[in-house]
Amino acid sequence: MSSPLNMKRRLLFRLCVLVMLVAYLNLIAGTIVPEALNSGESKAEGGKKYPGILQSIYREVKEIGAYPGEAFVRGEFFVGTDDDDTNKDVHVSILIQKHDNREKMKIQVTYMEPAHQDPRVKYAGISKALVCLIDEKNIELESSDFKEKEIDNLAAEILRAVRNKKNLLSLCGSGRRG
Repeated sequence: MSSPLNMKRRLLFRLCVLVMLVAYLNLIAGTIVPEALNSGESKAEGGKKYPGILQSIYREVKEIGAYPGEAFVRGEFFVGTDDDDTNKDVHVSILIQKHDNREKMKIQVTYMEPAHQDPRVKYAGISKALVCLIDEKNIELESSDFKEKEIDNLAAEILRAVRNKKNLLSLCGSGRRG
């Protein structure tokens, strides 16, 4: 039989291994906000970071690709601090489609609220949307339910969620190119 001291040591060792594994997965998943988002170069007029971040979200989602048979690109993502999507409170849906000679990107953010009977069950609460038009070099905010300060913070979190899912899809060999 193992002594309680040896069991504690094994448990502590396993915990350390788990922490190192999570740190490694976060590193390869790119959860650290890239330097470009923090540099002054990414800020547009007035110190806004979100135009550059929205361009990055657009590029990353386009790279994931469309589902087979669809003429548009869509993605579902979850924003939050937990590694497990089922524990995250913010659902993000992104739709990119042709619009005249540009593309339109709609980002819909739904804040999930726990059920009173069972907090593990979450229902859609408030939803907000942001719509922008994108061409080769420019991004134009067409409409938004968010304040500008909210967009700066939320856009960085959405970009992180998109990159995490993109890396996860590449690790499991799932490609959507139809």
